[in-house]
Amino acid sequence: MQDSKELDNPSKLLQMVEAIAIKPEDAKHIVSGYKKAALKKNATLPEYELQKIVAKKIVNRYSSYSALSGGVTSLSSFVPGVG
Repeated sequence: MQDSKELDNPSKLLQMVEAIAIKPEDAKHIVSGYKKAALKKNATLPEYELQKIVAKKIVNRYSSYSALSGGVTSLSSFVPGVG
């Protein structure tokens, strides 16, 4: 059974997730920037198309983070004795 001190301290994994996660205000700022960039290229984009473009950019951003963290995690398997 875990004691209460251990439960109060966030795990290393949770700390890493929190470091990558962004605040809602920052997310709004990023989305606003993506919208402005898309509208700069084509000012007549319908709202639905604009939303699709922004969603794709957000997914691409977090896919890159996921790939990077997966690559870093796998590095320990290349070093004998560590993995």
